[in-house]
Amino acid sequence: MKLFLAKEIFAGIAARATVSKLRGVMAFPLHRHDFPEVFWVSEGAGQHRVNGQEHTLERGSLVWIRPADAHSFGAESSGMVLYNVALDPDWFDGFRRRHFAGDKSFWSGEAMMPDHLRLAGPQVERLATDFAELGTSPADGRAAERFLLNVSHICASEPLGDVGKIRIHGNPGWMEPALRAWAHPEEWAGGTRALARLAGRSEEHVA
Repeated sequence: MKLFLAKEIFAGIAARATVSKLRGVMAFPLHRHDFPEVFWVSEGAGQHRVNGQEHTLERGSLVWIRPADAHSFGAESSGMVLYNVALDPDWFDGFRRRHFAGDKSFWSGEAMMPDHLRLAGPQVERLATDFAELGTSPADGRAAERFLLNVSHICASEPLGDVGKIRIHGNPGWMEPALRAWAHPEEWAGGTRALARLAGRSEEHVA
């Protein structure tokens, strides 16, 4: 089994974003890595084999992978387009302390399996925009932090499919209804100003 190491992947950057088109039964062989990553499917369908179990992947499938997870991919003959963001473990430890300290459920917690979600079409499109912004931003922790918080907010909002659910705990009560409302595409154009309006708080307070 191949082991990918953070010291070989990251060179002064917090996040590495890649897009791959996978094909075939063994599109990507069994492997592990010593860093977390989040991936989702934008097109096609396939299989995710992780920790001895197999899950179906399709458009909107999103998975939070932990360093301890061993996984591989298979894809249908037409192929599967996979977006992946790998995170430097040292940077990620700081991110987790800043935003999710004490939250044992964050990033699948200590469960045997990583969380598999199924997002709706508009949520997948929103992720594609955030991914593109990450790819064109300076390679520092600020861009990675913004991206990861946006992904967390998208995953915490309705609707979610029947594959699995994740809820990011620890948000203040005034933020939850604002995040649910912000999930609707018509609100996105307003950016953080719209989020502040929905929350009934100032932009500085929301930031």
